[in-house]
Amino acid sequence: MKKSKMLNDILPFVKIIHHSSGRLRLDVSSKIKELDNLDEINLDDVFNIKGILDLKVNKLLGKITILYDDKLLAMSSFENLLNSKNEDEIKLALKEFNIED
Repeated sequence: MKKSKMLNDILPFVKIIHHSSGRLRLDVSSKIKELDNLDEINLDDVFNIKGILDLKVNKLLGKITILYDDKLLAMSSFENLLNSKNEDEIKLALKEFNIED
C-alpha cells in the first residue's frame, strides 16, 4: 500500500497535541479501530523517513511520539503532512520529505 493511501486512511484519526523542534506528539482517536484495513497499516513503514530518530507508539493510551533531527526535517513539513485533507495534499507534503509515493 502506498504511503499516501495509508496516511489518507489514518490522518482523520490523528491530531497534533504537542510539537517542539525535534519532538512531535500525536493523539490517535480510538475510532481508528473502525478502519477496515487497519491491519494493513504499519506505522513504521509510514514514518520510515530519513531524519526520524525514534518512533514510540503507546497503543494503550493512543499516543505516538516522533523524535526527529530538526536539522534535516522542518517542523512545518510535519504540520503540512498531518494537516493534509486528501491524498493529493498528502503527496505534496511527502515531497517536502523527499519521498516519492
